[in-house]
Amino acid sequence: MDQLALYGLENPPDRLTLGRLNELLGHCLHLGVVDLDSPPEDQISAFLDSNAPYVATVRRHTYEGLVERAAVEHLILRNLSARSKRAM
Repeated sequence: MDQLALYGLENPPDRLTLGRLNELLGHCLHLGVVDLDSPPEDQISAFLDSNAPYVATVRRHTYEGLVERAAVEHLILRNLSARSKRAM
């Protein structure tokens, strides 16, 4: 918000609504989320399908936090590697 104010786009400032946020920053907003209440397979697919550097996590449609996608991919690969070693 402070960075947007530096541009002096509006005087007096317009109230920031979801519509206005989308109008101003829609081109760079990532809307993908991972629902932590969904089955693990669906969570993994959601992470792997994303190309954003960070993915929002939600539970019951409520924001929980951001997770670095690369870190999650690393954990998924490590888990798959451990499973394949045990299967041998």
